[in-house]
Amino acid sequence: MSQVYEVVKKFDELENSIKTHLGKVDPILIVDLILRQKKEKNKSPIYTLEVFIKAKQNTDEIRNRIINETGMVPAFYDQGTHIVVAHKVDLDVLKMINDIETVERIRGTYAGGGLASIGPVYD
Repeated sequence: MSQVYEVVKKFDELENSIKTHLGKVDPILIVDLILRQKKEKNKSPIYTLEVFIKAKQNTDEIRNRIINETGMVPAFYDQGTHIVVAHKVDLDVLKMINDIETVERIRGTYAGGGLASIGPVYD
């Protein structure tokens, strides 16, 4: 087996694992997060997360849950179906959000050292 083939095979395994366990999360976000966590050990990087949810959800309840769990105040767009919030993220946080029934997909942008959200980036 060539070394390149082995890399591709391992990547395919990672991709399948991501689809199985974190299927609503953008794979690019997961890879970016893993690389940053490896580089900055014991430190959760800050991302602006964009969470897309099913229509007609209780946004007050969702806002309060996010504030209680992250300490950050989310912004809502697109009639309450697009949530944007910047906070520290790790794989456990992504898994927790992924497993919420009303969540449809999760994307994110690395926010660097600041906590200010840049607002929505994704449609």
